[in-house]
Amino acid sequence: MQREDEFWKKRLENDRESLRGLGSSAMAVKVEEAQRELVETDLAWQERLAVVEHDLQVARAELMHERESTMRAQADGEMAVLRTIEGFWQAQKEGQPPPN
Repeated sequence: MQREDEFWKKRLENDRESLRGLGSSAMAVKVEEAQRELVETDLAWQERLAVVEHDLQVARAELMHERESTMRAQADGEMAVLRTIEGFWQAQKEGQPPPN
């Protein structure tokens, strides 16, 4: 990002110097204004992208947390089913009626 800023600053200075040599001050002002707007727009987009990147990282973290919670809940449910089956099996093995 800093490299891009340096590039635009250097380009702006080079363009200013070349336009000063031409002697067209009105055109030079317009070009400087356009270049300044370009740099400002670039910086604004970089800031927006940084915010979006942060939001994306937060969303990914939330999704991973939800996924882990879901997996734990599913595993707990499966363990409960297996314990119930084991209880019925033990009851049949011992010849007792299954627990209610």
